[in-house]
Amino acid sequence: MNTSVYTFDRVNHHHYVNGIHVPGPTGILKALGFIDTQWCKEEDLYRGTYVHEACRLLSQDNLDMSSIKPEYMGYIQAYEKAIKELNIKGGYTEEPVYSKNWMIAGIPDRITEEDFLWDIKTSKQKQGWWVYQTALYGFMYHELHGRKIKGR
Repeated sequence: MNTSVYTFDRVNHHHYVNGIHVPGPTGILKALGFIDTQWCKEEDLYRGTYVHEACRLLSQDNLDMSSIKPEYMGYIQAYEKAIKELNIKGGYTEEPVYSKNWMIAGIPDRITEEDFLWDIKTSKQKQGWWVYQTALYGFMYHELHGRKIKGR
């Protein structure tokens, strides 16, 4: 059983395990040169944050679809369609995972009851580093819950 204490500073987006500041998958991948943010614009960051929050609310049956900005509706509808078609129920939405062995932590977008990991992306192009990010989430989830991710 994992008896570590995890905390998250939402203002600074910092993860702590047993009071020690630990990196997340994205920070590790940036430091290793896998992620280049020079192309990233403020509007891209806003879109990602907006869509993630709307999908989180939708996953919790707490989203008013009439409140969605028209330019982001396609992302939300695609997420809703996938949930319905794949019959996704329950699981963890925006719940932190961490590893006291690896001293890393992160917050995957969703892990279903069946142990499938979903990480919502709003980029126009697939990024090669996504596979490493979700693999790190999978390692942390396995350590924390004793179950392996079946797919991502």
